[in-house]
Amino acid sequence: MLKWQSKTVKISDLKEYEHNPRKITDKLLEKLATHIKEDGYHQRIIVDNDHTIIGGHQCKKALYMAGYDEDTEIEVLMPNRKLSADEVDRLNIRDNLSFGDYDFDILTDRFDMDDLLSFGMDQNLLTPIFDDLVLGGVEEQEEIDLPAEPKSSIGDVYILGNHRLMCGDITNADHVTKLLDGSNPILMVTDPPYGVSYAPEWRKDAGLNNSQNIGKVLNDDRYDWSEAYSLFTGDVAYVWHSSSYTHKFAEHIEKCGFDLINLIVWSKNRFALSRGDYHHQHEPLWYAVKKGKQHNWQGKRDQITVWEIDNYSGGATDGEERTGHGTQKPLECMLRPILNNSKEGESVYDPFGGSGTTLIACEKSKRNCYMMELSPAYVDVIVKRWEKETGEIAVLDNNRSPETL
Repeated sequence: MLKWQSKTVKISDLKEYEHNPRKITDKLLEKLATHIKEDGYHQRIIVDNDHTIIGGHQCKKALYMAGYDEDTEIEVLMPNRKLSADEVDRLNIRDNLSFGDYDFDILTDRFDMDDLLSFGMDQNLLTPIFDDLVLGGVEEQEEIDLPAEPKSSIGDVYILGNHRLMCGDITNADHVTKLLDGSNPILMVTDPPYGVSYAPEWRKDAGLNNSQNIGKVLNDDRYDWSEAYSLFTGDVAYVWHSSSYTHKFAEHIEKCGFDLINLIVWSKNRFALSRGDYHHQHEPLWYAVKKGKQHNWQGKRDQITVWEIDNYSGGATDGEERTGHGTQKPLECMLRPILNNSKEGESVYDPFGGSGTTLIACEKSKRNCYMMELSPAYVDVIVKRWEKETGEIAVLDNNRSPETL
């Protein structure tokens, strides 16, 4: 059994722990030194058997500032045996939760979020730090071909790790019930067809898009998706849409019991070529919350309503994307709402799966995704995309592996 005993050692014999994540501002260090001058040193630094400091790095610095010399002997707490590396890390975090600040580069390099939470650190402190790591590590995948003959069919439900994907109709209550399987996602992040009749043929005819892999988006001439929104029972929604129909999308979202909180604008690094007088270089996103419900905000307080997120490749327009889906978003477009309005382990709903970007964002951020997609071909793409991301194999809900997609 691990026991602690009091020992007397010289201050100069205390060794700094090279992986200590704790740091302190000059002002706080001066304050700590003042306390020692006024009240004397009455705490005890915690050390390992070799005098490596586990808890009390700032105290050693403050002792010197308070006038103690290196030959001064102080009482420390020392274990009755040599500590393991894991024990040192755990005690180092737990014993340093109150005074000073953290070097988050060291923290995130040595620990994952679950470890730090188990050590007693505050989730509100950690979440923005680890969210930044997720956003900073986003990499777009290589292109996945759209199958000429889909393997999936209407009614299929796939289990992809902690996610569920259904080939079905989001306006069909029975399909939605089957997809959710008793779950109640708190957040909807979705990119429905825009009502712009997005047919890519004119781009190809004009020589602007040479991809052989572009598929037509089903229902792309429709913009009223009230039926889909009304079947979402959660509290928070993010809905991408065309600026030509911002007012219509607002009406439909409000009709389903939501308050519109903000209109977010994705500012692209290049314009999308169109046949209009002006070429669009932005895309709007409604942020809405059910009337009387909580926002479940988890993000930082410094966020603004203009998101500068790069398009995919240097020459890409809206039609030249990674999976052949005409309106596919960069991963960060779906990841930001997920990080801002949900916690790890919570569920996210996307009734318009498209190429599966929301599901991949959930995979990267440790959320559970419930996704519907009407097109069997794009269901195949989503499955392949997730398998490529994780190295795992999707299974159908009846516990048999699907045919090789």
